[in-house]
Amino acid sequence: MKIKVIKIGKPAAKEYESLVQIFVKRLSPQIDCESIILKAHAGVEKSQKELEKHLFRDGVKAGGQQLIVGLDENGTRFTSVAFSRFLFEKFEDSGVRAVNFVIGGPYGLSDEFKAQCDLKIRLSDFVMPSDLAWLVLWEQLYRAQAIRQGSPYHHA
Repeated sequence: MKIKVIKIGKPAAKEYESLVQIFVKRLSPQIDCESIILKAHAGVEKSQKELEKHLFRDGVKAGGQQLIVGLDENGTRFTSVAFSRFLFEKFEDSGVRAVNFVIGGPYGLSDEFKAQCDLKIRLSDFVMPSDLAWLVLWEQLYRAQAIRQGSPYHHA
């Protein structure tokens, strides 16, 4: 089981990276996880090409064993419990070995790339900067694992 979060664009403040690393560290003993930051370019097309080169170079679509999940304001809504259930059912029941979450830069993800995603999800009804979305996603991934384990971290 592997989770990869790919973000286009360097975080505006180091504090985001520090906070994300807290959740990556907490998740790492249970799940192979990786945070990748790709350079953002002016306009969505150049960033898109770098993202696709990175994803498809690693054979992401090989045999359906990996999912691409794009973060998009019009994506599917999940509660934390439903997100946890979705994530771990994918790993346990459907033979998926890796889930790749993709966060667009200042221009978002292109329609062309979104069409290639297996799923698009939204983190909130609010639109948020990609740095904040990156942090919120990592917290929700950690929370999903906590829910799965019955940890008191998720006490809703």
